[in-house]
Amino acid sequence: MSRPRKSAIPIVVDVNGVEVPATLRRQRGKAGNWEVRWKMHGVPDERSTGTPSFEEAKRIARKIVRGEETTDIRRRNEGMTVAEFERIQEKHFSLADSAVAGQKSLASFYGIWRSFQKVCPVRMIQEVNESVALDYLGTLLKSNRNRNHNYRKSQSAKPMAIATIHKHIRTLAGAWNRVRAGHRELMAGIASTKRVVENPWEAIRNNLPKPKRKRAPVQFRTDNGELLKFLDAFRGRPLAELFIITSLWAAGRIEEISLLEWSWFVGDYIVIPHTIAKKGNGKAVRIPAAIRERLESFRVEGNPFAFAGFADEVERSLKTCHAVKSFSPQRMLWRMQKLIKQGASAIGRPEITHHALRRTAHELTNEGEMRDKRKAAAAKLQTTVGNMERNYLARIGRKDRLLADGLYENMTVALQDYPALAERLGCDPVEITVEREMDALMKRLTPIQRRRFQKRLDDGADQSEGQGVA
Repeated sequence: MSRPRKSAIPIVVDVNGVEVPATLRRQRGKAGNWEVRWKMHGVPDERSTGTPSFEEAKRIARKIVRGEETTDIRRRNEGMTVAEFERIQEKHFSLADSAVAGQKSLASFYGIWRSFQKVCPVRMIQEVNESVALDYLGTLLKSNRNRNHNYRKSQSAKPMAIATIHKHIRTLAGAWNRVRAGHRELMAGIASTKRVVENPWEAIRNNLPKPKRKRAPVQFRTDNGELLKFLDAFRGRPLAELFIITSLWAAGRIEEISLLEWSWFVGDYIVIPHTIAKKGNGKAVRIPAAIRERLESFRVEGNPFAFAGFADEVERSLKTCHAVKSFSPQRMLWRMQKLIKQGASAIGRPEITHHALRRTAHELTNEGEMRDKRKAAAAKLQTTVGNMERNYLARIGRKDRLLADGLYENMTVALQDYPALAERLGCDPVEITVEREMDALMKRLTPIQRRRFQKRLDDGADQSEGQGVA
């Protein structure tokens, strides 16, 4: 089947007394500018008139055919091409303080930009006006969540989330402001003829659907054994289970944990670099020594990643013969998302995602802190011992270690009510933790300090014995 011909409007141009036939036809794109095509001395030629007005296009077309207008009007007046626009965005994201964060933001932009181009295949940025922006918004409102994915589309998928729609419009509005005349975000070095005058994405913000009220955060319940059942779904996958347990103790995001390197470990602490952490907010977290030992047992020599053995685990778990690619943090992230989805469905909580572990960790630390109010003296003692131990760890700041210890201790206290879960997560009982810190303290005390400390303990014991029942 041949391609359908575009409708062309014939015109005749007088060139030095010779009538030259020409045609005007619409260009592709939302701007719909007219272009003129003609043949002079047997040689075909075509130019853009640079205007969507038919009457204006006829006047400009005659000047082009006569040779009076030698510059391509489209190239001179229409402004910035898509390629130029993309180069400017790439330059902007390359200026990020972290190369990893810059590449991630650029990939997010391109995902949204390609989505827009599927709906509105423009060639020049100036072609995008308020009407075009509304067309794209209408497409998003009718789309489902897997619209921009490469895998097989499912018509039963849920509608695209309102927050995702807002992100698309917000990202495109920011990109337009980088090429917008007079805006504070304008990138330097853009010719005045290439800058846009208005931002169509800001013009349609009042047409965006209103965000729904936030529901209760999705997290695991610890009082009904739900988290234990979820961990049972990873039986036979020890590294995948360790990924879940480490995520819970670190209250970490899935990308941070998938990128975990051995160089991040300082004793029982994990130092997440600012180049990896969200918004560049690096932090230190603490995990139980038992979990660190289990991770060490799966260490792959010569590989910097803590979960490098995950590729072998995937290969062992396959029921069919398939070649498994070498380990990469991104592949592990994708695989863990699938496994978490399967585990969530197995316990009847399909809404559970990896982020539920982070919410659960925060819930446990808050719960532990509330319960620990009644044990202020013991808490002060632990802090004192912790300060003495911290003198050996120079890579982490004092504030970072305090925060990491606080979260760790709060979660340890909260887990004492769930002994089976605490054992599965490698959590030591509070009594054992206190005894270890007491032993470490006693070894560092001078003889005089020991006698003073012993006297305080004896005085406390005498007071408690004197409190009888009347």
